[in-house]
Amino acid sequence: MKLGRSTRLEAEVARTRQLGEPAGEGGRLEIAHDDPALQLRAYAAVTDSSFANPSAGFGAGRAEASLRLARRFDPRTQLRAEALYSADQEGASAAADCWR
Repeated sequence: MKLGRSTRLEAEVARTRQLGEPAGEGGRLEIAHDDPALQLRAYAAVTDSSFANPSAGFGAGRAEASLRLARRFDPRTQLRAEALYSADQEGASAAADCWR
């Protein structure tokens, strides 16, 4: 879905069923913005432990989130930032980086 000339929003929900197994569910939300002063991409995806779709890009029992940002203040100054969150049923890990 377009939210303006430079911004789009995407959402997906999926449900899987395998014979004799409980149904699995997963979802993804992404927003992206791209113009000369700001480039942004953020997404989050979650699947439950019964989700079984090898072509989905996310395994069962996962939570993923990512943010990538580049903001130009003037021709010589730009801020870039990136963050990543990843978790499964065993635990989570997070990372962030920012540079100028």
